[in-house]
Amino acid sequence: MAAKVPLLKFVDLEDVEVIKFHPTAEAVAVDEEQELHQRRSLKVSLAMIAAYCSIGIIWGRFAFDWSIIDSIYFVVVTMTTVGYGDKTFGTGGAMDQIVGGIYVFIGVAFIGVAAGIILDHVSVRAEKQFRKLTAEATRVMAEGGDHHTTQFDLDKELKILYQNLYKDAGLIALVVLVGSVCMMALEGWEFAPSFYFACVTMTTVGYGDRIPTNDASKLFVCCFILVSFGVISVSISNLAAVPFEVRKLTNISKVLSQFGETLDAQELTALCESDEVRKLRNRSQIERFKYNPHVSRAEFILWQLQKQGKISDDDLIPCTHSFDALDADCSGVLNQRDIADYLHSSLYTPRGTLEKAECSCTVT
Repeated sequence: MAAKVPLLKFVDLEDVEVIKFHPTAEAVAVDEEQELHQRRSLKVSLAMIAAYCSIGIIWGRFAFDWSIIDSIYFVVVTMTTVGYGDKTFGTGGAMDQIVGGIYVFIGVAFIGVAAGIILDHVSVRAEKQFRKLTAEATRVMAEGGDHHTTQFDLDKELKILYQNLYKDAGLIALVVLVGSVCMMALEGWEFAPSFYFACVTMTTVGYGDRIPTNDASKLFVCCFILVSFGVISVSISNLAAVPFEVRKLTNISKVLSQFGETLDAQELTALCESDEVRKLRNRSQIERFKYNPHVSRAEFILWQLQKQGKISDDDLIPCTHSFDALDADCSGVLNQRDIADYLHSSLYTPRGTLEKAECSCTVT
């Protein structure tokens, strides 16, 4: 069992309120180590991408006598799997083709792993920013700001979902239009072949019947591929998630409106005896509540979140165990009695007995 920190370090006895947790030196060290590991992983990922690009550029420059721009163009087209076919390893000898096969096969997986690490780093930073904004909003509300409670509106949520799809479609159309206009200006093509080229490139199909023929076009295509590839990937992902999101929002609406504004005895009994609520309670609570059935505000909220699929037993069970370890009298409530019981037990109870007692109220 992990060493238990005395509750007096967490509780202000003058106000009898739980104040913010002060992380221990060990916890701070762990957080710093994790952040350092993330930074190292990001640096390694960027180095992997740089090495992959460098190998392709160097090989194209010296093995095939391509220009630097042609070599960069080849790397981008290969890395994003567009593959027009105008620049390949297949035009070289046996060794070039073997190297090309290895470069393509390993490179795609190589870049996939590196891109995943980079995206994870970006998502972690975005999550930290979101937490800061959430904390600021909570602080404003605590100081007497906006206390308005927003009701869940299924029609409004679905409208937002479809509006996001329209935005994705608009962004795709904008990117295709920019690609078409630029290729018309750079290559002198008509709108139809330029539009066709932009669509084939954006979807990474890359038939190869239309290719850039000058350095300016190739540099633009390199940028266009990277931007359009990201746009189409996110948009397709959002589109594929629509059925799931609609089903999830519909389920949330059903769960929130299940009881309406009234509750009868049969519904209360069913709620108290549900697996979700029983798993939140210890043995002592379950026995007591048989004679006085009721559900607390927190239990009802957690039950609803489970029914909505936002949290699971895997999320809750470790939390209940942590709570039970602090709930010395198994009352289901943390209060001053738990502090007194714990301090008394730590002074007069052998350590092995205390650890056993801490787990005595947990439902297994």
